[in-house]
Amino acid sequence: AYEIKECDWSSDVCSSDLGVNFEAIGPDRLACWFLFRHLFRIPQRAELMRWILGAIALLLAGIALQLGLLVFAMYALLGVIFMSRYLAKQWIECLKVDRSVNRSTAEIGDKVAVAVDIENRSAIPVPWLLLEDALPEEALTLRPPRLKLEGRRMGLLQVGGKARKSLLYQLNFAMRGYYQIGPLLLETGDLFGLHRRFKIVSEPKYVLVYPKVIPLIRSEEHTSE
Repeated sequence: AYEIKECDWSSDVCSSDLGVNFEAIGPDRLACWFLFRHLFRIPQRAELMRWILGAIALLLAGIALQLGLLVFAMYALLGVIFMSRYLAKQWIECLKVDRSVNRSTAEIGDKVAVAVDIENRSAIPVPWLLLEDALPEEALTLRPPRLKLEGRRMGLLQVGGKARKSLLYQLNFAMRGYYQIGPLLLETGDLFGLHRRFKIVSEPKYVLVYPKVIPLIRSEEHTSE
């Protein structure tokens, strides 16, 4: 079984040890995503470890056999591996995310605007960033849908150093209820595909949707009676 060990929205960080009581973090889609990503990282880590051990073995062989070119190549490969690991960790940790919703209550048929701002607090550019804002999957897939999306809640961005990017979309509520918006799912990594980092950020917002109020107008006949 997998379990979330820590989920501190105030620090914009959620961590896990592969377990999972996903009730603490919201929509079902988020649980599936989180589980898939961690299961995906198990073979990725094993493959990376084989690369490192292989490079070290070839480095030692090159030193023993005095093969200068092989030694240089293995030093360069190990340098790329560890530098990529450092940069991938730096990129995911330097991102700050803020979400704003223009209203917390609405009526059926109303639209709510959602803005997600991503800020790179480091001077190092992030070459690629995959993000998805979590929404109740059931509300989107029901027929007719309870929730209609206008715009994109997913995106692939490049964020420069000390730069900001925004993700903008609107939600149209077709049925009453209490809807959760967020949290945001982030994924980035190095350019060689050796290291990937995932993060769940930004405290979710909630919108309470009321039934539409229709005023009742009394006819003149009833008034005279």
